[in-house]
Amino acid sequence: MLLSKTEEEIIYQLAEKITGSSQQGRWRKTVLLQNVVRRVSARGCRNLAEYLDLIARDDKEYRQLVSALTIHFTSWFRESEHFELLFKEILGKREGETIKPHIRILSAACSTGEEVYSLGLFLEAKRQAQEISDYSIVGFDLDPLSVATAQRAVYPVERMNDIPPSYRRFCLVGSGRSAGLFTVDGDIRNRIKLFDADLRKLNLKLPVQAETAFDGVICRNVLIYFDESGVSSVVKNLAERLKPGGVLCLGHSEAIDAKKFGLEARGHALYRTSSNVAGISPNSLGRVLVVDDSNVVRKVLASIIAQAGLDVHTVESAAAATQFLRDQKADLITLDLKMPELDGLTWLRAQRRQGMRLPVIIVSDSHQSEAEDVLGALTDGAQDYIEKRDLSADPNKIGEKIKMILRHQIEKSLPKTSVLPSKSQKELLRVRPEIILIGASTGGTEALAALLPFMPPDSPPVLIVQHITSAFAAAFTQRLARVSGLKLGDITQDAPIERGHIYLAQGDYHIGVKRMGGMLKLDISHALPEHSVRPAVDYLFRTAAAAKVKAVAAVLTGMGKDGALGLLELKNSGCFTMAQDETSSVVFGMPREALAIGAVQVMGDLKTLRRELDLCLGSSQAKAG
Repeated sequence: MLLSKTEEEIIYQLAEKITGSSQQGRWRKTVLLQNVVRRVSARGCRNLAEYLDLIARDDKEYRQLVSALTIHFTSWFRESEHFELLFKEILGKREGETIKPHIRILSAACSTGEEVYSLGLFLEAKRQAQEISDYSIVGFDLDPLSVATAQRAVYPVERMNDIPPSYRRFCLVGSGRSAGLFTVDGDIRNRIKLFDADLRKLNLKLPVQAETAFDGVICRNVLIYFDESGVSSVVKNLAERLKPGGVLCLGHSEAIDAKKFGLEARGHALYRTSSNVAGISPNSLGRVLVVDDSNVVRKVLASIIAQAGLDVHTVESAAAATQFLRDQKADLITLDLKMPELDGLTWLRAQRRQGMRLPVIIVSDSHQSEAEDVLGALTDGAQDYIEKRDLSADPNKIGEKIKMILRHQIEKSLPKTSVLPSKSQKELLRVRPEIILIGASTGGTEALAALLPFMPPDSPPVLIVQHITSAFAAAFTQRLARVSGLKLGDITQDAPIERGHIYLAQGDYHIGVKRMGGMLKLDISHALPEHSVRPAVDYLFRTAAAAKVKAVAAVLTGMGKDGALGLLELKNSGCFTMAQDETSSVVFGMPREALAIGAVQVMGDLKTLRRELDLCLGSSQAKAG
């Protein structure tokens, strides 16, 4: 089939409209014409007009056309020196952090997936060398057929020759019907999410906020196909996906005006963003009021908060705090419980009754004698607590906690982007559970108390990982047992997991689930911490998925990402998964991470989650998988 000049022009215009790549002057590509002609012939159309009429009616063929109009060139470990340079830049902006980072990478225009999985092999080696705590990668491409190939993650075995030998240990070579093929290790694939999206619009189904932004964005040898306007649009969209201090990696042959996009050129086609979060500078997060009768504690806390880039003021008593709030504005309060004249808990209760809505963080000694007071403060309106030992042992943790809670207050007021699939209540496949699994961190003590009151006496066993200091864990467990009406379960190795019981990790160990002789039993582990915590929510969820339990699982408020990958494993195994929403969370970190990787079926406030739990407990027709 020969194309007329008019038909060629139509194809070029169509390519520019669909892909955004310039088809003017030197950009015109004969290969696109040949690709379209092949599709016209394959569908038995007599001419281009007949084919264009077909794609208007046939969505599958339209996807074929998108693929035909897309330039595909990729290989394993292409320009791999970029990986190490990007990695060093990302770690460089984290200097001073004591916690090994979880690195998030976005791979734009990922084609058939070789770049994404090359990154996965590279970062898995870094994780196993304990240079990072974990990693996750999001890859996307305009061509849905290429994305489908990437999602299958199956490649000809001869392509392994392009993979450096040190990384081939993470590759799985097929046999039998899969002979001649290979894939990458499942642990790597589980950390990778792939979908089709337009580079110009970048509709990634993720809100542009700090917790779902990326440490690094790779978009190499793509800008060369765009004109000046297209380059500006693409770079702007990619830069908006970076965390503060995040790094954009372009191809060696591509260069941009870094200042135009608020970026700093770092050499080797790497560009770094400023250190401010999505337009929110540290100072704009607000003012912190430190209330403590100890001059030493006031000075140390003030120094930590100031080093975190926040405005800080101090007072020595509850009365002085009251006067300060009459005269000036504060956005968060750190509050000592043990003060002369008027203690912190009594003051907090009085302020809440008078309508004070500021977030409050309790400053406490890590003693069991203070457990009831700390838990009482959390019940009466405090959002979290700080242990005084961390003032010297982990000051960065304190600064990050305060900034995260302040940032969450701002983000709750921003417009939200819905990222949950739109399913009606009838479409949701609720599970009649044999077990209930819950993970929580910052703000979780009160979230759990609000989620689990007056549980049925014959309730499926409830297993919980709540990030809480060991000194307070026993008191919290007893309080939650009273609230829920459930009995305290035996936390010992191989203990039967019984109905009507509640189980919480109360020390420096993981709790998990296993099947023995047809029964569910408790698995206690002193394996390495995950996400810098032990117990870890992911450990509980992952072991439950391996035991093939029928479960309802939920991730509640908390900093970080613990529980997200485990919740996805449970969802993929047929369990019913939920997460607390942003508005009702103290910090939306853990639920947001689970949401971002597609692990959540229902998101809502605690009343909504309890209603869903009750529906599962009362459902006799729900199916697990």
